[in-house]
Amino acid sequence: MAQPRYLPHIFSNEAENYIATTAVDSVFLVEVDIRHFHVPDDQPRYKQMCKNMYASISNRVLPKTPPENETGGPSKASKTNQSDGPSASRGKGKKKGPSTTTSKEMESSTSELAPETEPKQKPQPEPKQGLTINITQGTRQRQATGFVIARRANIIKILTCAHIIEDVYTKDKHEVTLQELNAAFTFDVQCVHQERRLLATPSPLPTSRRLRSLTNAMVVAIDTSKDLLVLQVNADGILLSNSQTCTCEHAPINIALAPPRIREKVMLLGWPPQRSESSTEGCVSYLKRTYDAVCDIDFNVKGYTMRLMEVSGLVCGHGYSGGPLLNNEMEFVGTYHGTIEMKGYSVSLGDIRRFLAQFEVLTGGWPAANQEESSNIRM
Repeated sequence: MAQPRYLPHIFSNEAENYIATTAVDSVFLVEVDIRHFHVPDDQPRYKQMCKNMYASISNRVLPKTPPENETGGPSKASKTNQSDGPSASRGKGKKKGPSTTTSKEMESSTSELAPETEPKQKPQPEPKQGLTINITQGTRQRQATGFVIARRANIIKILTCAHIIEDVYTKDKHEVTLQELNAAFTFDVQCVHQERRLLATPSPLPTSRRLRSLTNAMVVAIDTSKDLLVLQVNADGILLSNSQTCTCEHAPINIALAPPRIREKVMLLGWPPQRSESSTEGCVSYLKRTYDAVCDIDFNVKGYTMRLMEVSGLVCGHGYSGGPLLNNEMEFVGTYHGTIEMKGYSVSLGDIRRFLAQFEVLTGGWPAANQEESSNIRM
């Protein structure tokens, strides 16, 4: 009788452990940018349509200009930040929630989208205070980690965080649609095999300046209140270089049937800028924290409602957001959300399972001719 395949323990010190050889191959870099900046000038109508869509989304969530007072001059509120703006209620001693918007991006997006009828010297709201998780500072691009959760035929679905586009939603304003997102933004991914090949090729250029080939993706499911987003990619089109596609499998990482136990060790895989195949670990200290238990309610400016799995020792920087937290069976038990008060938090397994079921991520949207094909899907 054939012996079952031996899988080394996830936290073993073996030279070629299961994470390095299997799970990391299913991790992707996710990059988002504003679409109309990339539309060529010879497509003016399409470029304007993308720009208008971005402006429409942003105007929906940007603070409104306060009405003038009875004397015709601006009200006192116009000289300071509005109470319902991004920097509201920043009292002493309050815990600050995770934030991903840098001051440069706040200024550029606000000036870009201000209506032409408003004065040019419009006061800018202060940037939200807190942790910058996924946005590469000094650029328009926002970077996060994603990982394969399902594959059927040539279609791959990648789970990541929604706050990579956190400027399109805010508390009580979670109505952004898939059509709006795919029209206003570009969503691109890069596989780890391309990065390995690039780093193995000698070049006089520093790593950060070397040219990567990104693969186009599209958003097929999102719940901004739970910080979850799913991208769909054509597996046959994942680029290994500018002229070659990747032939590696990119196998799905299975979702766990049950959450980890308290004090169980978990591992987070992530792709911070220029640092593919990064990992860190911590111990689960609580499974279902409410958001107001870890972050003062005034700082939950995005209106998150998911439960959070708390992991001690999991303090991560830019780019880890959206990465999978793995148990010792190589199943994912959460997606990384952010760091608050020196502890890491992920979206709970229960919220992820409900999200995947609600939007039929694992059961719908597949090629009709291949519905019976195995895809490592497990609910």
